[in-house]
Amino acid sequence: MYFSVLGPLEVRSGDELRTPSAPMVRRVLSLLLSRAEHVVPMEQLIEELWGDRAPRLARKTAQTHVYNLRAALRRDTDPDGRDLLETHANGYRIRVEPGQLDLWQFKEGYSRGKAALRRGDVSTASSLLHRALDLWTGDAFTGVEPGPMLSAQRASIEDLRLQALEERIDADLRLGRHRALVGELKALTIRYPLHEEFCAQFMLAAHRSGMDREALAAYRGARRSMIAELGLEPSPRLRELQQRVLSGDSTLWDLRPDPPASGPAWSPSPYQLPPELDHLVDREHALAAIDEAARATTGAKDPGLRVVVITGGVGTGKTVTAVRAGHRLQAHFPDGQLFAVLHRPDGTPSEPAEILRSFLATVGLPPDETPERLDDLTRLFRGWAVHRRLLLLLDDAASTEQILPLLPAGANCTVLVTSRHRLGGFLGATTTIPLGPVGMAGGVALLAAVAGPLRVDKELHAAEEIVRLCDGLPIAIRAAAEKLVAWPARSLREFAGRLSDERRRLTELSSAHLDVGRLLRDSRARLGERERQALDMLCRDCAPVRGLPALESGLGIGRTQAEHLVESLASCHLLETAAGPAGDLRFSVPRMLRLAFADRDGSPRPEGDQGRPPAPSSANAPVLRARRPAACGSRARAS
Repeated sequence: MYFSVLGPLEVRSGDELRTPSAPMVRRVLSLLLSRAEHVVPMEQLIEELWGDRAPRLARKTAQTHVYNLRAALRRDTDPDGRDLLETHANGYRIRVEPGQLDLWQFKEGYSRGKAALRRGDVSTASSLLHRALDLWTGDAFTGVEPGPMLSAQRASIEDLRLQALEERIDADLRLGRHRALVGELKALTIRYPLHEEFCAQFMLAAHRSGMDREALAAYRGARRSMIAELGLEPSPRLRELQQRVLSGDSTLWDLRPDPPASGPAWSPSPYQLPPELDHLVDREHALAAIDEAARATTGAKDPGLRVVVITGGVGTGKTVTAVRAGHRLQAHFPDGQLFAVLHRPDGTPSEPAEILRSFLATVGLPPDETPERLDDLTRLFRGWAVHRRLLLLLDDAASTEQILPLLPAGANCTVLVTSRHRLGGFLGATTTIPLGPVGMAGGVALLAAVAGPLRVDKELHAAEEIVRLCDGLPIAIRAAAEKLVAWPARSLREFAGRLSDERRRLTELSSAHLDVGRLLRDSRARLGERERQALDMLCRDCAPVRGLPALESGLGIGRTQAEHLVESLASCHLLETAAGPAGDLRFSVPRMLRLAFADRDGSPRPEGDQGRPPAPSSANAPVLRARRPAACGSRARAS
């Protein structure tokens, strides 16, 4: 099976043409191919087909179009016997190999050609770029009426084609093919009157061909168009080229066929995003907000760096949401997507310098050319990014200060940041998107996605009780679902009963690869000594909601210090705050965190000792172990 999208949409199986004829099915196929190997959510499919005028039965109608597409492709499977069109929990994915899609062949050829040009291997670059561009037989997805999603993908692909065309012409100019390029470049300047690079390349080719009059006329035409349509003069680079043509500058004949004497061989379009997970529920509003904030960069009248901060407590799905958003946005950032985790495995924050060294190594800077000082690393990275459409995903940030040196300088770049802290103080446009527990419907959907919908539907009330006992925390619900998968004979009702005992709840939510209690306890290790003392005191106190006087008396501190502690703990989602009846500040530790912090050494309880708090194991046992939240669970629930 071979798919062509760089021109008329075509599907071929050997000599047989298998292109769907129904317009809506062609649109479904086009959107799936534009995001091949990625899951396209049903919501995006509906938006593509109907925009904001979706019919009442839009989901069922879209499923019918997918069914018809599957029928057209059903005779072709991969070597493992799986269909090319896969159904996932939240959408569909088409599976193609690199040699089955001309778009992928074009991108691969462009990347290799661009890399060869940066190395100075001009002849190879020209050959690779010519072959890549020869794959185009017209505008992408010709014959398909695009909706909003496909229109954005087409614009991105066309952008990539123009970049490849610029690079190919640059290589041909370096090889002395200026006379053969004059006609092609003249047509390009007419078709793209505001494209300065084509104008500059035409001026250079015409000048080298003894056609200075045509070169200067092209400059005047570009200047008139820019003033009329944009109200702007040409760039200093184009104005300088005009003066050099007028003065007969001999250096305009420098073809530069040899490799540059120095400078890094930058790599094109790095792609570092982790794989996206299928099981993401109740986050469509967050994904829509991220999409809106990030895409405001591209095509905006006043573009600039955008920073989107996704904040929430441990286990709320920040990283999964950010990765899903990054995959959705991939087409809008064709120059690369970089990813970094900003904490080391031991929980200490990573140094910005080590992150920048990793980024620069990824884009091709040799280690022996990498500077040591942070400001030099930042300057070099920003110099690489300045003219690119780049997406950065910085995961688990510790502070604003850690992120600032990592921000690119490109006006069309976007940075997605996940953090347990509420961050601020960035330059440019910043959007903050908070994530909390999922709703009941979302929690049950997540449980069903992992444990199986039939099993959950059969015991729906027990499933809802499991979600409630997990406090709607996505990581806890996933852990519960994986425990159910490991015990297929266990009923949901029985498992909900085991979770209802607060003394054993975190033990039930732990496994070899997912220990919810440990993840929650890790957040305490990142705190300062004063914050840890405050948390310990609040977790050993059975009163679920307290005020500032309790913190002042319990720690022996003044009102100002108590307020700062509450602000600090609330900013990293370890306290929930609210106004009391008298307008005073009230706060509490979320229940799952209370359970984790009150048993933070991770010692399991003997199952036969569930009716009373355990005695301290030694004289050095922490004071907070004397009273467990489990002993006052009923009081906490009653309040």
